[in-house]
Amino acid sequence: MTFHLFNTGGIEIRIHVLAIPVILLCVALDMTKTLLLTLLALLLHEVCHVITAKKLGVAIYRIEIMPCGFTAHMSNTLPLSDELAIASSGVLFSLVSGALGLTLMTLTGFESEILTYFSLTSITLALMNFLPVVPLDGGRILRSILKLHLSSTPAGTICIFTGFVISAAIITIGVIGLYMGYLNFSVTVIGLLMLTGSFAEMKREKKGRLRDTLQRANTLASGKSPGVCTHAFHEDTSVKNVISEFSNTRFNVVYVLNSELLKTALLTETEIRMYGNREGATLHDVVNKNF
Repeated sequence: MTFHLFNTGGIEIRIHVLAIPVILLCVALDMTKTLLLTLLALLLHEVCHVITAKKLGVAIYRIEIMPCGFTAHMSNTLPLSDELAIASSGVLFSLVSGALGLTLMTLTGFESEILTYFSLTSITLALMNFLPVVPLDGGRILRSILKLHLSSTPAGTICIFTGFVISAAIITIGVIGLYMGYLNFSVTVIGLLMLTGSFAEMKREKKGRLRDTLQRANTLASGKSPGVCTHAFHEDTSVKNVISEFSNTRFNVVYVLNSELLKTALLTETEIRMYGNREGATLHDVVNKNF
């Protein structure tokens, strides 16, 4: 759950409800300097995303302050090259800036507690963000690569599943390490935050698909054509497999065929998506309304 803070430059700034106690806890524990340096590293990382997006002509419509950083929200229909460039820019900036800070201190002999902490935080941020967990940068990079070979729906599903697996693994390592006395609670908290992010991304993915479908339906209703993508499937094909083949930019229409390859029905994307969450649903079920 997030709350509106203010708008700047046409971008809405919101804060997650869990970010507030994290900030208050750091202040109460006299960790204000640590908090500010961490926020600086996170802010510069996110600003790099925003600058790259602006250079590519991609609109940023919302930035959220999360318990573990910032998240920029932009168009769901980015070209793959743009999505890959935007996701990679933050990781590369954090990694390079952290490495330069440590290199500078090593070569000059200059010692600074602030610069050391900032550099190590930036490198840690880069390594964490490289994990293939959406909405982290690594998850977005993985999704961009998968979209080169798969349609949007299965690519998104694989990324979300990968996020759940990695989050569960980190939580397990954190709990075992805490029990054995090797780790503190922070690893478990990071895993829980990643798991929360994966659940949120799953909800966003579903809402995004529905929004895209409604936008195309409204375009048709207004007398304009978004373009039509026609498919043909056997009536025993599962609804989930059919949806995974849908185009994200055009309105989808499906010819349902029987064993003799004769047309038994013509279904629209909207009709089929109504049964998308029904376990084991087939096109035959949709045609005959077997629910």
